[in-house]
Amino acid sequence: MNVEMPDGTIIEGVPDGTTRADIMARWQKRGAATSSPAATDDAPGLGDSLKRAAGLTARYAVEGAASLPGLVLNPLTVAAGRKPWTEALSGVLTSAGLPQPESPGEKISGEISRGIAGGAPVAAGAQWASRAMRSAPSVVRAIAAAPVAEMASQGIGAGASQTVREAGGPEWAALMAGVVSPMAAQQGVAAAKGGARAINEIRRPITQAGRDQIAADTLGRLTQNKGDALRNLDDYAAATRSGKQVGVPGSKPTAGAVAADYGLISGEQAIARGDANPLFSARRAENNAARIADLERLKATTSELDRLTAKRNTITAPLRDMAFSKDAAPVNYNAVSETVAKLRATPEGGRQETARALDILNKWIADKQSDGRVSARDAYALHQDINDLIRGKVGDDKGAVRLAGGLATQVKGALAAEIEKVAPGFKRYLNTYSRLSKPIDRLEVIRDKLGDADLSRATNALPQLTADGGQYTLSQNKLRNAVEAIKKETRPAAAQSDILSRVLGDLNAETAASRGGKLPGSDTYQNIASANFLNRVLGQTLAESGPGMVARKTLGFAMRPFEPSINDAIVRAYLDPEEMRRLLAMSRTSRASPTLAGYAPSAVGGLLGSFAP
Repeated sequence: MNVEMPDGTIIEGVPDGTTRADIMARWQKRGAATSSPAATDDAPGLGDSLKRAAGLTARYAVEGAASLPGLVLNPLTVAAGRKPWTEALSGVLTSAGLPQPESPGEKISGEISRGIAGGAPVAAGAQWASRAMRSAPSVVRAIAAAPVAEMASQGIGAGASQTVREAGGPEWAALMAGVVSPMAAQQGVAAAKGGARAINEIRRPITQAGRDQIAADTLGRLTQNKGDALRNLDDYAAATRSGKQVGVPGSKPTAGAVAADYGLISGEQAIARGDANPLFSARRAENNAARIADLERLKATTSELDRLTAKRNTITAPLRDMAFSKDAAPVNYNAVSETVAKLRATPEGGRQETARALDILNKWIADKQSDGRVSARDAYALHQDINDLIRGKVGDDKGAVRLAGGLATQVKGALAAEIEKVAPGFKRYLNTYSRLSKPIDRLEVIRDKLGDADLSRATNALPQLTADGGQYTLSQNKLRNAVEAIKKETRPAAAQSDILSRVLGDLNAETAASRGGKLPGSDTYQNIASANFLNRVLGQTLAESGPGMVARKTLGFAMRPFEPSINDAIVRAYLDPEEMRRLLAMSRTSRASPTLAGYAPSAVGGLLGSFAP
């Protein structure tokens, strides 16, 4: 029934049989409650609310920072018969006037704040340990790599644990919530990011820029040391842009040869054996022609030697004839014999091979004297024989004989001095002849080691065809042996040495790019592109699992329509070091990067947040 009270209020639903006195008593009690001072006071103002929030924040910051040392100090203070250390600290904060959380919401919020504050020193300690320790534990390295995520995991774990406690759940459930909740939150974030990446990667092959990015990621995955490869490519680009000659003029090295990276070299071998083989074969033929043209600048040919010899003889013949025209007295061979005897008595002259050579000299001098060949021209013939002895062109029953250069110089000097006495001007002729003979002698050695105009000692019988015709292929091994032999027998001029060094260096780099390293094997470009896609979306661990491998095959099949364009981009990069540098710089992968997935959440943070006292 409904009852109307004196103030006009209608009370509905009064049970039948209720006395008027009971109804009045209830009405008076309700009126007293609504008119009490506590009920009529205004709600707390904005200033009071902000003051309380600031006080709670200060409490959470102090208690959160104290939670980690509290794990150690609490048992010690309890064992000493006192309150737990963190409880005593909380009491001090209360005495200082800081408010305490009262509602369930404030308590949960407080636990989250304490967890985040408690995670800060943990993250800072992990970062310090990862720098100070040579081999920090993986957990420490994970925390140091993502300190913000670690603090967040502790806050989420603490808040989840407190939520379970406020709901009346058991303690084991609260601890479990503290461990699982940050992991679930992080996985949710990772899944959202992975989905966004997946959408972006799926549409990437449609555009040329996207296909270039796939090609760049593929090259990055192949590279053994991406940093070193980029530095080598940068150095080459800087040198060529400044107009500096790099390698053989006209030679165009591939990117594998310039980068000098075994990973890129192995990729070049693989792609050069596919549909792009004619392009790489043509490039190698052009480079071979450029190297041969560079070696031709040496002019190490018989015809050039004949020309230089004729020029030398034309200049020196008048000097020689003028000196010998005054030939009157015999040459004193005895002075030369005395020089030979003194050298024969030295330790160096007593060596077996040197002694053989000096004995031959003594015999030559004795034969000249006994035959009456004592004129300046005869002595000059002996001088020429000594040169042959120095070069090892004289032999006996034991083989070739060679006179050491230092001893030979002394013998030749003694003989020239005696000839000069009877033929003034001979030394001038001799010095001029020697000066003009040095380039001839060097060139003769180079011609003999390289094989004259056709370079027969440095090439293989296999020809390479260019637009200008065919040329035999320079052999890296033969050219290397020839250069070593040349430097052993003579000292090439600076220009000659530069040509030999740059041609051999250019050939070494190309040979390494075409033969060195290990082929990718099953890592075809299609498989690598699919692997890069899965790594970015799923992370390496899942991408390399059984289901990930199946997905990779499926993606590889789906990407086949775009594979020719991607392959063309990679071919262009290998044929142009500048393009390789551009793609490699924009690649998002490298052999050294284990994964591009996000930071894996730490269960440790959730546990610390749950246990925080």
